[in-house]
Amino acid sequence: MNGSFEIREYTEGGRSPFAEWFDDLDAVTAARVDRYVRRLEAGNFGAAKPLCDGVFELRWILGRATACITDTKAGPSSSCLAAAANAGRTPISPLRWNAGNDTNRQRHDMALTRDYKETVVARIKRDRKFARALYAEALGALLEGETAEGLSMLRDLVHAEITFQELARQTGLGEKTLHRMLNRNGNPTARNLGLIVRSIAEDLHIKPRVEVAVAH
Repeated sequence: MNGSFEIREYTEGGRSPFAEWFDDLDAVTAARVDRYVRRLEAGNFGAAKPLCDGVFELRWILGRATACITDTKAGPSSSCLAAAANAGRTPISPLRWNAGNDTNRQRHDMALTRDYKETVVARIKRDRKFARALYAEALGALLEGETAEGLSMLRDLVHAEITFQELARQTGLGEKTLHRMLNRNGNPTARNLGLIVRSIAEDLHIKPRVEVAVAH
């Protein structure tokens, strides 16, 4: 499937089953899951296998996860997702997505949902290990050509940790410029991206180290 999607969590009685499942994951695994979800956001469903009409199954390295994709009437690029990850208990971690051109947005918003990134940002703020693992995933994504995913993760780290105002002060770049650079479609220069990742690393009190491995 092509196109950009908005990922949202279903909520039940004021609680988010996805958030509960996500917060139970260790920091490194949670960061890997977040990167995978951002691939879905970019329309990359990876190794999703069709089970029946409109239903696909996703298998993640961390375990087993299933995704139920139901087409909407808004158009071929609009879908809803209910993902369930099996972490040794009843699999309940629902998400949904729809494309930005969804003309039935009001109908979708009647369901109790929220942006899944609220869960990610909340964990960044309270879990320094997760924030550092997400930083590593962001750099990995950038080096592996997943630019949109990498910039999106860096953007959430800035929102939750350093703030764009402080990042602007540290880098000497304007806030609006930084917002554009860290947009999913952003295109920062190597110099500016270097300034950004260095500032985030300093805020997380880490020093990135590059290791070279022989490709097989």
